[in-house]
Amino acid sequence: MGAEWRVVEEFDLSSLTKCTYKTEGTTRRLAGSEVPAAEDLLMCGFLDEVNDSYDRVTCKSGKPLKVMSNREFYPVSTTDDPVIERFAVEDKGNVFATDAILAHLMSAARSVYPWDIVVQKLPDGKIFFDKRDDSQFDFLTVSETSNDPPKKDDINDDEAQPGKENINTPERLSLEATTINQNFSQQILKPKSSSTRMNMAHPNPFFDDEDSEGMEPSSTAFRYRKFDMDSIQLVCRTELHGVVRKRGTEQYCTTFALNEWDSKQSGGIDWRAKIDSQRGAVLATELKNNSCKLAKWTALSLLSGAEVMKLGYVSRVNKGSAFEHTILGCQSVKPSEFAKQLFLDENNLFGVIKYLVEIFQKQPPGTFSIVRDPNKAVCRVYSVPAGTFDVESDDDDEQ
Repeated sequence: MGAEWRVVEEFDLSSLTKCTYKTEGTTRRLAGSEVPAAEDLLMCGFLDEVNDSYDRVTCKSGKPLKVMSNREFYPVSTTDDPVIERFAVEDKGNVFATDAILAHLMSAARSVYPWDIVVQKLPDGKIFFDKRDDSQFDFLTVSETSNDPPKKDDINDDEAQPGKENINTPERLSLEATTINQNFSQQILKPKSSSTRMNMAHPNPFFDDEDSEGMEPSSTAFRYRKFDMDSIQLVCRTELHGVVRKRGTEQYCTTFALNEWDSKQSGGIDWRAKIDSQRGAVLATELKNNSCKLAKWTALSLLSGAEVMKLGYVSRVNKGSAFEHTILGCQSVKPSEFAKQLFLDENNLFGVIKYLVEIFQKQPPGTFSIVRDPNKAVCRVYSVPAGTFDVESDDDDEQ
């Protein structure tokens, strides 16, 4: 960090668990608590129908995980989103973010690994929560909250065999889990057809036919929503991944995949031995080892207004290879009910966002960074020089 970085706020992560959302404005009731009312501003993209046969997959009838190499995903940040830019110009809100950033902040109290979020406050008071272009923000963590999390160097230099790489470092596990999650989200959908695909009113704002030859966008509906929090008018881009059709009803769905990498190193529960008869024990272990990740997924589902959340269980075919996987099971949960299992209170989740926004409402216009300390459960908010996070273009590099 440069000498010009100045701390404007510091707080313990544990203090976020005490945040509450209180308002005089429009709210809706949820299990005795109040949460801000959501208004849909725009729906873009499309959703394919979820194939419910995956809910009947067992260990014995496991399905190989396919590599969906022709699908494109769009983890576009707040200030790069043309729709959010338009909403900001039209004064649709005064705080702007993506669901991924909001869910990350909502779950921050459970985080163990360091992270940072960029915040920009404009002269007109509008606030944008953003991410660095070169960050690892969009990669999933693995066993982050385990009592014995993956280590950076499990193989010592003296023990390492020539040409053999350690596939169980946090970085490699993160890449593997992220790839699994994307492939799973597309594999459990029915083949596209006019009868199964639900097209939104507007096309995917990030897909470009000319720049995406041979590729197609993933099944994603971008649901832009506005949350009324009195002085905070929060505009957020959320994501839905599929549609569930049962008995004439249609329900929006989010999909996520948990992955087993090595049972001996990740809680001692062998999925192939337990997942059919003791699914609860497998999930309980995941709730302990991946508390932060599961909290984020639940927050994402709540923000998007999804009625169903699909959880897949994906395991390596061979624990020594990170490239072949099998789907061993899949289950459907209601986000609001699953939140209770995780001890998540939606009132608290929005309380965290309200607390953080109010920090920046008191600051002058400028660029800020929220940084989670790598060594202790503390966050600091820094005021940083303008242009600190600008990425140089290729043209600049060549000069």
